[in-house]
Amino acid sequence: PVGPMPDAALLDAIRAVLTASPFHGEGHRKVWARLRVAGVRTSKRRVLRLMREHHLLAPTRAPSSPRR
Repeated sequence: PVGPMPDAALLDAIRAVLTASPFHGEGHRKVWARLRVAGVRTSKRRVLRLMREHHLLAPTRAPSSPRR
């Protein structure tokens, strides 16, 4: 069996998923699911780590008011 995919190759696959998406940004769970459909098996945590390190996560909203 082939060993684990190197980080650089997985990052290329993540970027390919993001460029194929019609949306501005995607979350790590949706990217992970699309990678699995494409035949790339990896963990959600690894996808999250790589997306976080390379600033590929979807933009998040700032809270509108402080919680009480």
